[in-house]
Amino acid sequence: MNTTFFVEVWFSYDRPNYKIGPEWVKNRIEIFEKFTLNSIINQTFQDFRVLLYCGERNREVTSNHPWHERVEICYDLGKKKYGEVNTDYISITRLDSDDMLHKEAMEEIKNNIILSDKRECLLFRWHYQWDILNYCIRRKLQIAGPFFTHIFPKSIYKNWDHFSKEHIVEHPRAGGMLMSTRELGKFMVCIIGHGQNISYLKRGLKYPILNEKEMEKMKNEIGEDLLFDHREICNILKDFSVSEELINKKEK
Repeated sequence: MNTTFFVEVWFSYDRPNYKIGPEWVKNRIEIFEKFTLNSIINQTFQDFRVLLYCGERNREVTSNHPWHERVEICYDLGKKKYGEVNTDYISITRLDSDDMLHKEAMEEIKNNIILSDKRECLLFRWHYQWDILNYCIRRKLQIAGPFFTHIFPKSIYKNWDHFSKEHIVEHPRAGGMLMSTRELGKFMVCIIGHGQNISYLKRGLKYPILNEKEMEKMKNEIGEDLLFDHREICNILKDFSVSEELINKKEK
């Protein structure tokens, strides 16, 4: 049974509560190409396609940008791209445009693929959070995390209404709360914490830059899952295709 693999990257959003303009989009393109894309194209398993979901609101910026040859732009949530496929199954690994994949993440997904007559789900629960502004990495566990892979048979993905409901509308429930979810290896995904995180933007908040007292409090609360050693951070991030030069460089 043959399977087409996708990495699905959510880039820009048209939701009313997300106040995203051209400058935010240009900044996010820089982050995506510097970190997320590098981690994707340097996978040990390479037989997959990269779909970048963009909103209509800032289409003038995204449609005119010279994207990497691996990147396929979508303004329809992948409806056309998935519709072109004719394999027995498709596997879709979801990321945000400021997340990174460990170099062996897609190989782990390929080696643990589940093929059945219904939607199946693979999940990375344990992940890193790299805080660029406060120069640390945190190990985190998220029970129903956003780092999931859905596998669909042709009978589902060829029916757009059925497929989009199970993959897009119901994805939080499918991202870890289904009994059939298979948990994959630890620390195969890394979230980047930076000044333009969408979770802060949609709430009108600024990403927190901690003072010495706040940093000490965070160390005491989190304990050994909070890492500050520069060499340890570099060793972790090299497996996400991040160079030491980028680790030392402060965000604009």
